[in-house]
Amino acid sequence: MVLSPYNVIAELEQEPYLVFNSVTGTLLKVSRNTYEFLKGQDRSRPRLIEYAQLVKHRFIVESRQSEFDYVAEKLAGYRCARHAVIYTLTTTYACNLRCPYCYEQAIGERSGHMDRRTARRAIEVIRDDLARTKAAKLALTLYGGEPLLNLDIGLFALDSLKEYCDGNGIQFSGSIISNGTLFSAQVLDRVGPYLHFAQLTLEGGRRYHDSVRRHADGRGTFADIVGAAHRLVERGIRVLFRIQVSPESVDSLDDCLGELAESGLLARPEVRFYFFPILDVHSVCSARSFKCCEEYYDRDMFRRVWAVARRRCVDLLGIPGPVWVSPYCSFVNENAWIIDPRGYRYKCVSVIGHKNEATGTIFPESDPDSLAVYKERAEAFVARSGAHIPECRECRYLPLCDGGCAHMAAKFSDASDKPSCHMHRQVVCDKIRWLHDSERSATSVRNV
Repeated sequence: MVLSPYNVIAELEQEPYLVFNSVTGTLLKVSRNTYEFLKGQDRSRPRLIEYAQLVKHRFIVESRQSEFDYVAEKLAGYRCARHAVIYTLTTTYACNLRCPYCYEQAIGERSGHMDRRTARRAIEVIRDDLARTKAAKLALTLYGGEPLLNLDIGLFALDSLKEYCDGNGIQFSGSIISNGTLFSAQVLDRVGPYLHFAQLTLEGGRRYHDSVRRHADGRGTFADIVGAAHRLVERGIRVLFRIQVSPESVDSLDDCLGELAESGLLARPEVRFYFFPILDVHSVCSARSFKCCEEYYDRDMFRRVWAVARRRCVDLLGIPGPVWVSPYCSFVNENAWIIDPRGYRYKCVSVIGHKNEATGTIFPESDPDSLAVYKERAEAFVARSGAHIPECRECRYLPLCDGGCAHMAAKFSDASDKPSCHMHRQVVCDKIRWLHDSERSATSVRNV
């Protein structure tokens, strides 16, 4: 028996000693002796009860090679799993807002609404995929632009596919990614029965948010979005707030959570939150004079966000689990696709609308060269795994990221077969140190 190559041991000066295993997603509180043992600095074996827990949670394994083989098999399995078919329909690129960092508006080739002919063909393709894979679930998301600007087409797809699923014993899950400004009671009467989940976006506190996320006529949108969240929750639809973080917005986050607390949303179990740095995903943010984050992880900014969330009793410090349990990107699965308004298929939301990045079309394609290119792109995206990237094979974070985001890897290293470590390498250790230094460590981790 040997120490797992996937143990994450943050440097800590005093109790409680916290250790993490990225294969099981387990954070343990251990004695100093066991902490030193897992760091490889103490040859003495931990007490029997501690040793048994370390084996149970894979901190100690049969061999490093057998553990890598186990991880590689799990990584391959979640990429080809067939229990669900996942589709995102980009029904329009139109938007009623004018946010300064929006890359969709800065890319001229993104335009248009999905028409009924394209929607009908998309429905046929999704039904064929469900029959081919014998999947037990369909997850269908409306996306844009602002998908409520093409509501009739979105409803056509939702209604047709829910009816098909209900008639064939398939679980249907409908969701929408929206700016949240168009959810009137009348709109919810129409679309609400199909939705299980809605993602809305805030930029920070009301004053900052309204200076950034505005209607075309300049009016702020904070009150609209909070009102929409209330109406969604009242109809039993779960809400996820994506709260954007940038060097300019971080100081307003306490005001943001404070207003949500006053509105009653912060304490609702149907409402969840995550904070995400605004990144220049296509080198176009500067074209709209907006200061994006230079990289995903900025230690000082994240610690400030964590501190605000802790004061407001919002849990942002959930320790990550392996990607086969909670994927950071659902589109690496071979049965997950994005369809744009023209009917092109994609494997990444960051490249929607770029025809030269398409991985297929839902319409018949007779050109063998195009078919070959589409197939190669799709297979390369699904096959890309950290298990095949030399820099990742020995990395203790491999189960958490599987090599990271292919798009970000290509952006920063000009090659998608390179690792993208932005979201895990420093973040996990800093989360452990934060838990160690905070009172939450007493209740957030398991005792051995």
